[in-house]
Amino acid sequence: MVSFVGTTLTPDLQNMIADQYAGGLMLYGNNIENGPQLQTLDAVAQAHAQMTLLIATNQEGGLVSRLLSIIGPRPSALEIGDTNDPENAQKRGVEDGQALKQLEINVDLAPVVDVHSVLRTVIITRMFGTTPEKVTTFAGAYLDGLQSQGVIGCLKHWPVLGASPVDPLRFRPS
Repeated sequence: MVSFVGTTLTPDLQNMIADQYAGGLMLYGNNIENGPQLQTLDAVAQAHAQMTLLIATNQEGGLVSRLLSIIGPRPSALEIGDTNDPENAQKRGVEDGQALKQLEINVDLAPVVDVHSVLRTVIITRMFGTTPEKVTTFAGAYLDGLQSQGVIGCLKHWPVLGASPVDPLRFRPS
């Protein structure tokens, strides 16, 4: 899976897909302008591929919403967990799956299955709750909704990042 800079299929990206057999694309905010642009990018990339590409993004809701400019704000995992109704998580998974599928994205790097276990953590809004039972119930419901729309979900972070008071992506050893 490759990431790239830009919003169109560049010669370098085409080479990675067609000649170097990249199996997927990772889409970040800098790759996304609007719906039609993203649909075109994904369709053109698929047309040059030797196999069906995995086209992925992080669409968790809350702070991590790569499709914010296209589909608007979505509630965070914490907000969904606070409803104490797993059906809300399932409905959100269906909604996200529909939007992703319409944009030719077939992998969502969500949901986060970390457990909120310390008072101060950098990813608090990205977790469904404070117990493994609640997190697995809500994450499972979200995943079911997402996959009912033909989008592959990805359970991530596992219970460890939620206990970190600092963002590990910003930590650079000297």
